[in-house]
Amino acid sequence: MYDRIKIRLLLTEDENCIVRNTFEDEANSVEDDYGDMTLNWKIGNLKCILKDNKYFIIDGSIHKYYKGNNYGDFNLAEVINAIEKINKDIGIDLSEADILILEAGFNLTMNKKIGNYLKILKSYKGQIEIPYMNPLPGTSRLAGKRLTLSNLILKFYDKKWDTVRKEKIVTANRWVIPDNLLRIELFLKSPRIKLLKSGRKFKDLRDENIFIEVKDILIAYYNDIIKLEYPEIPSTLRPQEAILMNGMFEPDGLIRLNDYLKTQTRDIRKYYRRKIKSILNKIPKSDKPLEMELTEKIECKWRELLGGRKLHPSSAPYNLISVFIGKMFMTIRIPKSPPTLK
Repeated sequence: MYDRIKIRLLLTEDENCIVRNTFEDEANSVEDDYGDMTLNWKIGNLKCILKDNKYFIIDGSIHKYYKGNNYGDFNLAEVINAIEKINKDIGIDLSEADILILEAGFNLTMNKKIGNYLKILKSYKGQIEIPYMNPLPGTSRLAGKRLTLSNLILKFYDKKWDTVRKEKIVTANRWVIPDNLLRIELFLKSPRIKLLKSGRKFKDLRDENIFIEVKDILIAYYNDIIKLEYPEIPSTLRPQEAILMNGMFEPDGLIRLNDYLKTQTRDIRKYYRRKIKSILNKIPKSDKPLEMELTEKIECKWRELLGGRKLHPSSAPYNLISVFIGKMFMTIRIPKSPPTLK
């Protein structure tokens, strides 16, 4: 689940000597404006920095470091092994290092092309549009969407396309990466990391409590994203309701509707929200297959990464249905049967 990390440790004199003696020959020395020397080197894909002879910094993908790539799974047991491997390769205990950046994500093999799932991700709480990410250099394909907030970033993108282009994988070798691979990635900035209740040290990444807390953050923001698939207009809708439904499913329709409602009286807002809830309730669940598939696979994947056991895609304990209640969108959980282990 974890991917990029950035950690910093204040070294003791003994630890500083160990690091310098081990890596000084292969490190590049850089002098800053104050005359202090900084050593830079790499262990695998991880960037290592010894700053001011007292701060040791590691920055990079712990997933790639341990497994060589980050398009597969990376469960909690593997995270624990990766941490031990880093400690061994560096030669000192990094348990007390502070986490400055933490990135976590899932790789989901979907049933359809990734573009289908990106299209249904409309807005965050009906107020912030979720834009497409800029195409990769030398391409014009819109292969991802990104929600950027003050203390975190949530991305959805085509992982196979991203990996093939960035790593320049030739056609003959692309078969190793699954087709229709959707990457959902949460990037926590330092201010948000400071709010983590389960710990903010490198050693805490071994604990399932922070694993679950980070997962909860990712899923909470995912749930607040309004996901709309354009269904057929139910015959039970009245003409005015059909017109309103058409507007809701237009690009940015919900954002424009929300902006309009902000200018209206409380009674008008209540009227429209009741109407919209009624419309959504008349749309059969079968008309939202992409959202249901995506939600179920996210639920199954994090449980799989936590316990190291595969779950059937249909074994998620609930469906999440977004509806208008009170203050625009909220989420209703529809209970299902307990997970079935494969």
